[in-house]
Amino acid sequence: MSEEDKKEAEEKAVEDTSSNTDAEATVVQQAADKAAGEQKAEAEDKVEEAPAEPIEHTISGVIGRKLGMTQIFDKDGNFIPITVVEVGPCTVLELNDEPSKVTLGFAETTEKRTNKARMGFFKKAGVAPMKIVREFGTSKNDPYKVGQTIGAEVFKPGDYVDVSGTSIGKGFQGGMKRHGWSGGPAGHGSMHHRRVGSIGMSADPSKTLKGRTMPGQMGNKRVTTQGLRVMDVDLENNFVMLKGAVPGHKSGIVSVKLSRKKTWRDLNEVKAVVQHKVNPMKQSKAKAGAKKKGK
Repeated sequence: MSEEDKKEAEEKAVEDTSSNTDAEATVVQQAADKAAGEQKAEAEDKVEEAPAEPIEHTISGVIGRKLGMTQIFDKDGNFIPITVVEVGPCTVLELNDEPSKVTLGFAETTEKRTNKARMGFFKKAGVAPMKIVREFGTSKNDPYKVGQTIGAEVFKPGDYVDVSGTSIGKGFQGGMKRHGWSGGPAGHGSMHHRRVGSIGMSADPSKTLKGRTMPGQMGNKRVTTQGLRVMDVDLENNFVMLKGAVPGHKSGIVSVKLSRKKTWRDLNEVKAVVQHKVNPMKQSKAKAGAKKKGK
């Protein structure tokens, strides 16, 4: 083999080696890029799965639906009558700064059942039309934004709430049922068992004054029950268990607000026994009397 052929063979071998090295480097780089991409995707998934920080709610209340009454038992075995209220999910529709208020919507409905003015309001907020729209006060609007949902996390066991709803209508009723009159004489011949009786006056003022307790429409009015205690909260189903009765019929819409008169108290708190002061003079007289009787 001549020297020129040897040089050509050596150059060809070097070219083959460099090409193989480049191919291997490309494969290694692709594998590294793939591994880096997988690690980045895993990191993003972990960030998405990380639980969000709990919101410090400043809203005074939410809209709910009365589901019915049942009873639970405390640690001593005493039964407690409770009302189950489904609070939310409520959607934030609007935020007002002065004064600080949040407009909430509850129970989605169809566009067909919504008038044009209200439908324009929902489209501006970018949410589905809601059946019930109400406004609640807040200390600040920072934790909330339009489109956000709020539920039972506003309350916690031990809170006191005020519940407003429309009472059950009972039609036209007499004064004894409506106002608790005692009634007239029950003997024969009185002719005045359940009647109204005198309602006016003589020549002065010659009229029936307003506010007189009379027969009439009973119920079907806006009623607020104050100081109901939250016994338990089901965050998964947005249920709140309230001790006592709530105004309205089953499936009735109610507003549940944190009480202004009472603050949170631990459910396991034991009431302190009040020891009344005893008059020492009365004690000495009682001892003297007991000794005298003993003699």
